[in-house]
Amino acid sequence: MNEARHQAYLNLIQSLLNCPSGEENQVLQANSELVDAGLVQIMLEEANDLRTFNNLEDANSLMTLAGHLMGTYNNTMVDCSLD
Repeated sequence: MNEARHQAYLNLIQSLLNCPSGEENQVLQANSELVDAGLVQIMLEEANDLRTFNNLEDANSLMTLAGHLMGTYNNTMVDCSLD
């Protein structure tokens, strides 16, 4: 993963953490080019860092979002393999 993409992931994660509750899907849709397994990986790493610094609310939010994205990503992969 190159540095520019990594920074784009971090910017998206900040946008997700700062957006009003319930608007996460809109933020993700607006940045759909970044929604992939790499984003999920960085989200989980950031959630772990937040947990380490006792920011449990944001850590839980990121882990929940990452879980939803993993489900979506896995379902897409299954759908593709069935074709």
